[in-house]
Amino acid sequence: MEKIKQKKIIEAVFSAIDEVNQLLPTAQRLKKSVNTALFDKSGKDGLDSLGLINFVIALEQEIVKKLKVTVALADERAMLQKINPFTTVKTLTVYIARLTEGDGS
Repeated sequence: MEKIKQKKIIEAVFSAIDEVNQLLPTAQRLKKSVNTALFDKSGKDGLDSLGLINFVIALEQEIVKKLKVTVALADERAMLQKINPFTTVKTLTVYIARLTEGDGS
């Protein structure tokens, strides 16, 4: 993944984190780090399901602003990945890079 594109994707993710954090209590806010857990099925780390939906919507809008492309992040392709793209900021960044290169498989 080229560095400029990676930087723009991470900026988009961090902007979406900022937006979602405004809706969350201080103790539940996400940190802006590539290692930040976004979501796990146990509910221990990251966002709950409603928070994840809000995050995905905000992120899709940020991707349009920063990368000038439209992507659908929460579709069947995302659910078929061996590693859930929403596990961490890093896994999501890699997945978005593949989607924007036309390889969402």
